[in-house]
Amino acid sequence: MNKPSGWFQVVCIAAIVLGAIGILMGLFGMIGAVVGPAMQEMMKSQQSGMPVEQLDLQMEMQREIQTITTRWLPLTLPLLIVEMVVSVCLIVGAIRSLRLRPAGRTLLVIAFWAAVVVELVQLIPTIAVQRETMAVTSKYMSDIMKTSAPKGQQMPAGLDNTMKSVTNVVSIVAIMFAVLLTLAQVAFYVFGAVYMARPNVRALFAEPAVAQLAESG
Repeated sequence: MNKPSGWFQVVCIAAIVLGAIGILMGLFGMIGAVVGPAMQEMMKSQQSGMPVEQLDLQMEMQREIQTITTRWLPLTLPLLIVEMVVSVCLIVGAIRSLRLRPAGRTLLVIAFWAAVVVELVQLIPTIAVQRETMAVTSKYMSDIMKTSAPKGQQMPAGLDNTMKSVTNVVSIVAIMFAVLLTLAQVAFYVFGAVYMARPNVRALFAEPAVAQLAESG
């Protein structure tokens, strides 16, 4: 009688964990899209002790960043909803697969391939928003630093170029991290889909004795 291997359990448990993370990220993303403007007003009230010029620059920068986020909402919001649905399917499929239910394996394989598509498509707005946000940050950061300096103090020469270089580096690192993280997730989803479709794994769900043992357990 074949028994589920360690890899089988690892794939299913990892799918449950990634599914839970996907649901949380989707919820946080949707909450952020809804309460973003309200958070700006809250930040403005909490930063009332700043110089007026510096506060105005920061709020203007935040408004431009919020505009970028809002412009991408028609794509990012549906993707968040789809991601949450796929995440639920990952969790349900993995749990039912651990119980050796044939429908669970089928659902999990479908969810794996769906997750590959969702992750790759999500990379487009992620990179675009990151680049546009960093461009706005680079435009305002040097001016914000100048307004925060004591009156009469001269800022170092070449501050604008330095701040632009720093924000460019940060942007590149953030984009590379997002790409690597996405590729790692995609690699796991592809591996999981291929692994769950292997004949020896499919045989686990075809054996009445094993299915009966899983159901009684």
